[in-house]
Amino acid sequence: MVRQLISFGLFLASAAVYGQESSLLWRIEKDGQFEGYLFGTYHSSASFANSDSTFLFDRMEECSVFIPELDLTKAEEMAAELAPMMMFMEGLNSLYTEDEWVVIDAYFTEQIGAMRGSVYLLKPFWAMIMAENIKSMQSPAADDNVREVALILDVLLCNKAMSMGMPIRPLETPIEQMDAVNSIPLADQAKSLLEVVGMHEEGIDPQELLEKCYQSHDLNCLVDVYEEHTLSTSAEEALIEMRNLRMGERLLEKLEDKAPVFCAVGALHLPRYMGLIDQLDVAGYTLTPVKY
Repeated sequence: MVRQLISFGLFLASAAVYGQESSLLWRIEKDGQFEGYLFGTYHSSASFANSDSTFLFDRMEECSVFIPELDLTKAEEMAAELAPMMMFMEGLNSLYTEDEWVVIDAYFTEQIGAMRGSVYLLKPFWAMIMAENIKSMQSPAADDNVREVALILDVLLCNKAMSMGMPIRPLETPIEQMDAVNSIPLADQAKSLLEVVGMHEEGIDPQELLEKCYQSHDLNCLVDVYEEHTLSTSAEEALIEMRNLRMGERLLEKLEDKAPVFCAVGALHLPRYMGLIDQLDVAGYTLTPVKY
């Protein structure tokens, strides 16, 4: 379970999409030279996320270097180091009033049933992600074969790169990602979880809305949903603004090597001011949306 949680990673966001166009895949060029692709992933094993993996594998064949957020071929090694940083031994219930906890517990009971105890010793941010992971794994597959190959899209891409012998050059370290999450005050994390539960009671499922946007390859839609159903200001600064700047700087450094890259990061790192599309544009690269 910890490995799957680590692999799930962080689906985090960074005004409008480059040139008012929208796509999950962007061809990168500079001075007429092909420099690679920038792809927005969705950190999920669901079919809506990985159904286009064969097309993406073909685009990877055009490139020499794979650049993910994290090197998920080493997920097993990450787990032991990172798991303690997710824990909150005082218990999730200690962050809420009795009345609030009744609502929170009822939500997790509905979502993941008897497995809910496994999230109650996690920090609120990780409790939300863990619950979504458990729920996804509990959902019946359309057929048995799907379940056998249902890897998170990012893992599929990392495994493909490894099988192709492509160097894997991640943009972040696991500790950097974990530190970004853990810099969000627990009070803000707890408030966000309570707001998610409140939206659920109103019949609003932000995760489902994001999935529909992703399935239609619509970055503008993803941004709209994110802005309407988002985390706190502190979370946005920690998970979006600072990480986008770091990833953009490192991606630009790797592009200087002149070896075509296939860069795959969470889709909402691409759009908006100082998203990766914007940073590459400012640096003189031309990005063209690839429709598929």
